[in-house]
Amino acid sequence: MVYTLEEEETFFVRRASGLVRELNWYDIIIWVLATPAASGMTYYAVKILGDPSVYGGNLPLAFFIAGLMFLPLIVAFIMIASSFPRTSSLYVVVSRVIHPVIGFLPFWYFIVGGGAAMASGYLLFIGIKAMSGPLVVSGLASGNQLLINIANSLTDPTHQLLIALILVLVIWMINYTGMKVIKWSVRLLTIIPLVITLVALAVTALSGRDAGISRFDAIYGNGTAEAIMNAALNQTVATSLGITPLTPNSMLTGTYNMLLWTIWAWTGMEVVTFVGSEVKNPSRSYMKGYLIGFLGVMILYLLNSLIKSIEMNDLRKIIKEI
Repeated sequence: MVYTLEEEETFFVRRASGLVRELNWYDIIIWVLATPAASGMTYYAVKILGDPSVYGGNLPLAFFIAGLMFLPLIVAFIMIASSFPRTSSLYVVVSRVIHPVIGFLPFWYFIVGGGAAMASGYLLFIGIKAMSGPLVVSGLASGNQLLINIANSLTDPTHQLLIALILVLVIWMINYTGMKVIKWSVRLLTIIPLVITLVALAVTALSGRDAGISRFDAIYGNGTAEAIMNAALNQTVATSLGITPLTPNSMLTGTYNMLLWTIWAWTGMEVVTFVGSEVKNPSRSYMKGYLIGFLGVMILYLLNSLIKSIEMNDLRKIIKEI
């Protein structure tokens, strides 16, 4: 594209003053998908199932209820970000409607101890360790000792700290380059894992019931999965091993207890309100982006939890309970 001298000057002034808005409605979708789904897909949907207080609950139903509970907040985010796009957070509205202190403290904490410091430090630290599990399984399945060695290295706290510090520096370097680089970084770091996740879910769903158990046994030995389940569920076996067996709660109680995790798994959607001044046509973009993003997260959570239930041969029970 060729600019006249006047157009080039205008473009330069807008770019230098921050008046050029870099984000479109589909960037809102990407940011909405990226922030909650990272923990909900890879952590909470799996960790919940190992807690005795939720045994007997309905995981897809818990994610669905949590999403409905979060929906009014989504509507509020849309209205506030569309009405006050250049405030770059919910501070202005909260401070005016409730009190300036109430508006300041949560968002100051979000920057210092939550969304910035914690996400860039603590979550990177534990996230590196979380990568060791898949690497171990991959190493055992393929017979690749190198993958197993890398996994063992990632569980070392010193290595975790060093890698996390390096990643923190990389993140802050990206932040200092400006919104255009941030935009493309978020796009790539969200779309690529999202495509891989969807492919993994499709392959898992097409593998049929009990495929996960059979593949687990293929890696760790025949009967291993059954032995673990007996240790967890069989009173006699559990007692002989000195552990407390899982006893099922009612569906209502188990699902209610799951909400502690599933509600938390929906958090993070407020992050995209912080870049309101960078969004083109905020009214249309936030409405379209938030609603499509919300539906996308809901679909991802439900597919993920349902497929896990199919693998464990519990689909009929889930449908009956719903």
